[in-house]
Amino acid sequence: MRDARVEPNAASYNDILIHYSRRYDMEMCENLVQDMESQGIELTSYTYDVLLNGYARRGDSESAENVFRRMQHQGLKPDSRAYSTLLRAYANAEDLDGANQILKNMLSERVPPNTHTLNFYLQAHRVKPLSAADGMMSILRSMKTAKNCKPDATTYNIILDWLAGHGARERCAALVKDMAVAAAALAVETERRVRRPLLPESLVALLAALAALALAALTLAALALAALALAAFAAEALGPAAFAAAALAPAASVQRAPSPLAWCSGLRPCCRVPQACR
Repeated sequence: MRDARVEPNAASYNDILIHYSRRYDMEMCENLVQDMESQGIELTSYTYDVLLNGYARRGDSESAENVFRRMQHQGLKPDSRAYSTLLRAYANAEDLDGANQILKNMLSERVPPNTHTLNFYLQAHRVKPLSAADGMMSILRSMKTAKNCKPDATTYNIILDWLAGHGARERCAALVKDMAVAAAALAVETERRVRRPLLPESLVALLAALAALALAALTLAALALAALALAAFAAEALGPAAFAAAALAPAASVQRAPSPLAWCSGLRPCCRVPQACR
């Protein structure tokens, strides 16, 4: 880019960072970040998200924590996505204590968790023995009652995989039934929302009447404009004086043809039909 005299910006570097991050080459990512800073290009929230994701996939919670602090030091406030990615790093590192601390910090900063956040938090519980199953089920129940943290298929799959790894067949079967019940309830709720009218019938009727009145007003306005245009055309064609005279003159009397009953008094004896007087 520089050879073509085009200076790269933050978006250009972010695209390259994504490429190396997906290849788990975080050393190259850090070199690119240093290059950005040396060029005076400010790191954006998206830049930090890419770095966090790269370290989270590797399970490098320490480096992810370092990126998180650098983000805060720059004055960028981490959102739910940043906290969720950091939780993912601790989950992949199998560090439940660190995940607990991150979730506490998130709540203390009044950043609302979402489904992805608690899914990563559940993944961090995979290091616990089967005796901790009640704790995981408690998290699942909390997600069901929460507003923005409803469990999804990933939530159930995490718990099912953990239970199956411990050979808890009965608990797996019970959870599958619970998953089916939750899916049915979600389907009913979705259908209810689809069928529920968005507006009351009276308001819909009022809006329809207003729309009809507006259409009638537009039609009258269009007819008035057409009449004005026709009058202007006639005035231009006839001339102002002739147009005014034609507009003010009374209607000409209509001449009627002579009545066939107005016959001449003298009738020719050779004509069977009387002829009109010439």
